[in-house]
Amino acid sequence: MDGRTRTYQLHVPAVYDGTRPAALVLVFHGGGGSGANIARWTGFDALSERVGFLVVYPDGVNRHWIDGRNAPFQNRAGVDDVAFITALLDALAAEFRIDSRRVYAAGISNGAMFCHFLALHLPDRIAAIAPVAGGLPEPEAAAPLPGGSVAVIAFNGTADALVPFEGGPIVRDRGRVLGARATARRWADLNGCAPRPVSAALPDLDPRDGTTVTRETWSGGRDGAEVVLYVIEGGGHAWPGVEKWRYRRAGEVVSRDIDATALIWEFFERHPRPAGS
Repeated sequence: MDGRTRTYQLHVPAVYDGTRPAALVLVFHGGGGSGANIARWTGFDALSERVGFLVVYPDGVNRHWIDGRNAPFQNRAGVDDVAFITALLDALAAEFRIDSRRVYAAGISNGAMFCHFLALHLPDRIAAIAPVAGGLPEPEAAAPLPGGSVAVIAFNGTADALVPFEGGPIVRDRGRVLGARATARRWADLNGCAPRPVSAALPDLDPRDGTTVTRETWSGGRDGAEVVLYVIEGGGHAWPGVEKWRYRRAGEVVSRDIDATALIWEFFERHPRPAGS
């Protein structure tokens, strides 16, 4: 694409036989990462084997995604990641029996920001997104959602040392993002959800990890869309629930109170695209 060879890692579960349409989950690595690394850390392959969806881990050019921040380090002429994902979806649909109503996207950090960007620019293909540790890039804050809805489940740590929970500049002059709650409110507005969330404190399953979790839910959106934000008090720039987490910065606190991968799939299952959309 654009004169470049683009790569990805694909996991097809053993139970897939092509007789029924299968869901597809895109998982985007963070800046400096790779599809292979995010596959190893998040555990989606094992979940795929139990449930039966396909999961694909694309690779960004120079290990980054163009996510709408317009930061200087992202100014790479000729790179169109939305076009790449569109072509990838087309190629997978030609080879496998993909349920077009159940195509989802998850990612962390730069990959999370790209989830926001992708959903805004490809809403007719993406049913729901799951950004982890990455808010909506500020330049995209006023972008419309052209028709339909995109359900959102997000996870943000209040002690994230890389992408600030309250929004603003990312470290090392890497652009600006909306805060976690401002991002959730923006998606709630785009989806026509209730203006105020319902909050619920979750059980502190592992007091040793130094985190507690609150779930905030904006419901009542078009076609049943909802926006769910998991606020991880004391949590860092990490994927909640993983056994081992090695991502860019040492010392980031990983919450053991929730399993983000399992919660993401449960949310995705509840939010296919409406029939006929």
